[in-house]
Amino acid sequence: MRFKLLTLSICVITLSGCVPFLGNNDIGPSNGGIVKSVNSGLDFEERNTIDEETSLAKANIIAFAIDPIDTNTIYVGTQSSGLYQSQNTGESWEKVNFPPEQIDAIAIDPRNSDIIYIAAPWKSQGRVYKTTDAGANWEEVYTEPVVGTRVTALKLLPQNPDVIYIGTSINSSRNSTIAKSFDAGKTWKNLRTNNETILAIDFDPENAEQMYVHTSQNDVLRSYDGGLQWESITDYERTEEQEGFNGTIHSFFVHERNPGELYIGTDTSLYKSENYGDSWEEVDIIGSAKGIPIRAISVNPLRSDQLTFASAKAIYVLVGEGRWRITDTKTNQAVSHIVYDRTNPEIVYIGYYNVKR
Repeated sequence: MRFKLLTLSICVITLSGCVPFLGNNDIGPSNGGIVKSVNSGLDFEERNTIDEETSLAKANIIAFAIDPIDTNTIYVGTQSSGLYQSQNTGESWEKVNFPPEQIDAIAIDPRNSDIIYIAAPWKSQGRVYKTTDAGANWEEVYTEPVVGTRVTALKLLPQNPDVIYIGTSINSSRNSTIAKSFDAGKTWKNLRTNNETILAIDFDPENAEQMYVHTSQNDVLRSYDGGLQWESITDYERTEEQEGFNGTIHSFFVHERNPGELYIGTDTSLYKSENYGDSWEEVDIIGSAKGIPIRAISVNPLRSDQLTFASAKAIYVLVGEGRWRITDTKTNQAVSHIVYDRTNPEIVYIGYYNVKR
């Protein structure tokens, strides 16, 4: 399928005039959407303006990507109001001409940022779309066979972005899939069939064959051979000296510079591994942040000691040995993304979503 469509603007008419409409499920607090920091996450301000009447403040942000070549350009995907782009680091946004309303994942080719892949359902079937002209035209490169399944994870191999990995959801009659394309989406090979939804896919920064998959069944799978064989980090048989982690996994993060360094956020605490998930240690966080789901984790790409995570309504930034800077998000929404600008890590973006949806 190839298409090129015009953007459709929708307004709800009331006694007061035209009310911005961002989709039936984008009903979070009006101070959600996107916030931005210009001092490495120590302070944040809302960045939701579309125009004088329309805002992303109520949108559920479920996908986020920074253009790897021009970091002034950002893409966000919402739960039910489509794909948006900013060309000025979030100061203003415009809707991209892309018909699907739910955007599950975004991946941008680091060699040519006109090449973008989007995972999005269309007519209730999960699909992957590709553009080679920065969104002017889109081509469907992957389709789920049945209604009700989605492509929930999408990742390009950093060393060779023509290699694409995807993961899908499950439904009442269908298992999920981890699949791989070697040729920029022209053909696909199945790697694994699963009885759990695939939430995220990531790679070790040094060894592209070392990869991780976060699943919906409180697990992280790891592979040492590019996805041919898998083992569970949760069920890994540890020695008496090797500690595991406790609680239900809500977030997973792979350090983009330090091989083998992983983080897991649970409803109990925050945990760190330095040996590819063989053993874990609890991070020394503020006591009141424990026992609450940690839904997002990130690390400053140029300062590996600057760990950032979200717990309930607070953002925590590690600023020294065991010392945390805490920022109130002032919203009832949960944090879905913490994203550093790789070229200028003073800039940090936070995306929100409604966990009650």
